[in-house]
Amino acid sequence: MNNNNPSPAGIANTVPARITASLTLLIIAGVFLYAGVSKVSDPAAFAHAIELYRVVPRTLAVITALWLPWIEIGCACAIFIRGLRGGALAILTACSVVFTAMIVSALARGLDISCGCFGDGDTGRAALLVSLARAAILAFVCGAMFLRHAAQTAKPA
Repeated sequence: MNNNNPSPAGIANTVPARITASLTLLIIAGVFLYAGVSKVSDPAAFAHAIELYRVVPRTLAVITALWLPWIEIGCACAIFIRGLRGGALAILTACSVVFTAMIVSALARGLDISCGCFGDGDTGRAALLVSLARAAILAFVCGAMFLRHAAQTAKPA
């Protein structure tokens, strides 16, 4: 039987797919680089934003505010190094999933806070819903790019 339909692996390696993947990686890197830089410039404000979620004690909020922005910046840069891309995408996916869960928790508890992602922002339920959509989309896209990378780098058995 002659089947001229390309396999999913073949489709993933077409020029448009590679261009789309490269642009997606560039956007992911840009988002996390911007987020990291905006938080690293004022760790006290970021620690306060973390505290407002009321999910970790102050000490952990401060520690997180000091290291998380650097992880975001490092992973944003590592996306462009093929040997580090998978790990960077895995970390960014995990961060996005955790953050999405934190926003869901804040909404469920009726908290009136800003997401804290990019410095100061709007507060209230509507702003948190926008942040939730953005975080969920980012988690999905990071996860999809991680799976794409894993499939391309997997060695056949």
